[in-house]
Amino acid sequence: MADLRASTSRYPHDPELTTLVADLSRVSTEFVALWDSQVVAGHQQSHKTVARPEVGDVDMDCDVLTTAEDDLRVLVFTPARAATPAAGSTCWPRSGPSR
Repeated sequence: MADLRASTSRYPHDPELTTLVADLSRVSTEFVALWDSQVVAGHQQSHKTVARPEVGDVDMDCDVLTTAEDDLRVLVFTPARAATPAAGSTCWPRSGPSR
């Protein structure tokens, strides 16, 4: 939420952001309450649980790498420290050719 508010501050005339906030406000009282708190911050890291049918829920840490000059962001997901050692190697199918 705070990251969305920061984006609307950087781009106050962006019609897509304005529409997004209006649409969310119309359908979610929880969004309105959070939006009205007016907290502004960057999103640096978080924790997520990803549901994988093959192995069940996988706890992941998410780090956000950003550049100061523009809005480039790279999300890096890694198995959480509490995850089993095998979680990182067995829960994600390989993509691309094997070597």
